Amino acid sequence: MHKTFSHKLCIETHTEHCEKLFRAISILTIMVAIIRFLLILVIIYYVLKLLRRYVFPFLLKRLIEKQFNMSNFDEFHDKAKKKEGEISIIKQAEKKTKKDDKSGEYIDFEEIEGE
Repeated sequence: MHKTFSHKLCIETHTEHCEKLFRAISILTIMVAIIRFLLILVIIYYVLKLLRRYVFPFLLKRLIEKQFNMSNFDEFHDKAKKKEGEISIIKQAEKKTKKDDKSGEYIDFEEIEGE
């Protein structure tokens, strides 16, 4: 609205003052845009900071609890399938140790110097 009024005024007067006014308006417009951009960046920074401090830990805690509950549900579900009095033996994988009988055991000897 101001630009239109100024523009009409400049058409009528054709002065150098109008050109300076247009430059000032364009500089002010650019400055307002830069300040608005910086303000948006600051707001985004603080919103992310708050999210990181309060929301992310809450979501992570919820995810961990959900995973824990799912693992407990699986164990409970497996136990529920078994009939009462039924015995099941769960074998663990045997640890295989590879020994080479040829090499023997290494013993570190220290020499004792006599007088």
